[in-house]
Amino acid sequence: MIVRTVDDLRKRGMLGENPGVWTSARYLLRDDGLGFTVTETTVALGQRQEMEYRNHVEANFIIDGEGELTDFATGTVYPLSAGSM
Repeated sequence: MIVRTVDDLRKRGMLGENPGVWTSARYLLRDDGLGFTVTETTVALGQRQEMEYRNHVEANFIIDGEGELTDFATGTVYPLSAGSM
């Protein structure tokens, strides 16, 4: 069983921050040996993020707020809001 708090993540260097832009709390990583990772990412209001996943697949679940996702490969724009994945 793995139980971690934000304080644990901070002490272990598993909390990434770009103040005023985003925070990323990496609760489970490849080194934990579970075959998947769990990360909580918070993006500040009005910020734009461009992300590319070359070496892994990622699922994102929106808990709060809204925005949009553009698939640069197809040009398709998806609206996002709480409850979207």
